[in-house]
Amino acid sequence: MSDLPQGSGPGFPVGKSKSRCGKNHNQCQNPNTVIGQNLRFLTQYKSEYQRQAENEISVIEYLQAFLQHLLYFWQCKITQMQLFYVPELINGSIEPDDMEMRHLKVLRKKEGDTIRICDGKGSYSDATILSLEKRSVTLQVNEIYQVPNRKPELILAVSPLKNADRFEWMLEKCTELGVSKIIPIICERTESPLRKMDRMQRILRSATMQSLQYHLPELAEPMQFSEISKLDLPDQKLIAWCEGDNRTEIPEVLQSKKDAIILIGPEGDFTADEVDSTLKLGFQAISLGANRLRTETAGVYAAAAFYMKNS
Repeated sequence: MSDLPQGSGPGFPVGKSKSRCGKNHNQCQNPNTVIGQNLRFLTQYKSEYQRQAENEISVIEYLQAFLQHLLYFWQCKITQMQLFYVPELINGSIEPDDMEMRHLKVLRKKEGDTIRICDGKGSYSDATILSLEKRSVTLQVNEIYQVPNRKPELILAVSPLKNADRFEWMLEKCTELGVSKIIPIICERTESPLRKMDRMQRILRSATMQSLQYHLPELAEPMQFSEISKLDLPDQKLIAWCEGDNRTEIPEVLQSKKDAIILIGPEGDFTADEVDSTLKLGFQAISLGANRLRTETAGVYAAAAFYMKNS
């Protein structure tokens, strides 16, 4: 194997070119540089393999090395991809919606490029761009794969906020953390009902694709606090409350590998009657720390605590 060209790939340095941070960090390198290097090394391996094959020397070894670099090249190419959304994933040619079409053009994708698409329900495919016109994009769906839903699942029931921007920020961050379902609950002290559900859905979609997840979280229709008892509740039921003495810190209460629902109140917190009604349903009152948090911060903190417990 001494005649093999030295280059990037498993067991070899990625190359002598500097990365964006000025150091030889594989993860910091420009993906186009890494892919270009691997293409050159693949060509060298192929030529060397052909020469050795003619001499019938170490054919298997050179073939193994070539395939190893081919795998590394493909993995490098795929991991640099973004994730794009299509509402329905079927074999054959499909057209993404206007939102994804603009996204493809902003990223300067071109005909022949391979992109990863998913339907938000766990199915994905590495599709090929067949055509990229001014007002339309056509994709060729290749083999379709299925990713199981993330377990355990977290349901976050949270009061809408008067400031819509803050609520949208919370939706985005909780989606990135892997929340399975978000239920807006109208409490006694809720100041503003939830509006613009379509916009909220787009935020969830963008956050799901950005964080490379294959399952969109469900955004339920707003419901009254009194209707919580009608939900199919998991065994792990928690309500975040700023008052009361019989509360436990959330890291001490959360159980790993168990589905959970966490209730987050409005800016004025839950009323004592609301908390009492949930305690009768088997909920446990929890604290999110010594500091008083905004509703949107509390939602993200609870989701992050659940994620860390199950990571």
